[in-house]
Amino acid sequence: TTTGTKVYRLKYNSTVQLVLQDTSIISPENHPVHLHG
Repeated sequence: TTTGTKVYRLKYNSTVQLVLQDTSIISPENHPVHLHG
Protein backbone atom coordinates (compact mmCIF):
# COMPACT_ATOMS: atom_id res chain seq x y z
CA THR A 1 0.00 0.00 0.00
CA THR A 2 1.28 3.46 -0.85
CA THR A 3 0.21 6.73 0.68
CA GLY A 4 1.07 10.33 -0.02
CA THR A 5 0.90 12.83 -2.83
CA LYS A 6 1.58 11.90 -6.44
CA VAL A 7 2.24 14.24 -9.37
CA TYR A 8 1.36 13.48 -12.97
CA ARG A 9 2.56 15.83 -15.70
CA LEU A 10 -0.03 16.33 -18.41
CA LYS A 11 0.09 18.06 -21.75
CA TYR A 12 -1.58 21.48 -21.70
CA ASN A 13 -5.30 21.36 -22.50
CA SER A 14 -5.43 17.56 -22.28
CA THR A 15 -8.57 15.81 -21.11
CA VAL A 16 -8.36 13.63 -18.01
CA GLN A 17 -10.78 11.43 -16.12
CA LEU A 18 -10.68 11.41 -12.31
CA VAL A 19 -11.92 8.41 -10.37
CA LEU A 20 -12.36 9.19 -6.67
CA GLN A 21 -12.68 6.17 -4.41
CA ASP A 22 -12.98 5.94 -0.64
CA THR A 23 -10.33 3.55 0.67
CA SER A 24 -10.86 3.92 4.40
CA ILE A 25 -11.58 0.60 6.09
CA ILE A 26 -11.07 1.10 9.83
CA SER A 27 -12.11 4.69 10.47
CA PRO A 28 -14.12 6.28 7.64
CA GLU A 29 -14.41 10.06 7.66
CA ASN A 30 -17.45 12.09 6.71
CA HIS A 31 -15.54 14.53 4.51
CA PRO A 32 -16.83 16.00 1.24
CA VAL A 33 -14.55 15.77 -1.77
CA HIS A 34 -13.00 19.03 -2.97
CA LEU A 35 -10.24 19.81 -5.45
CA HIS A 36 -7.53 22.46 -5.32
CA GLY A 37 -5.45 23.77 -8.17
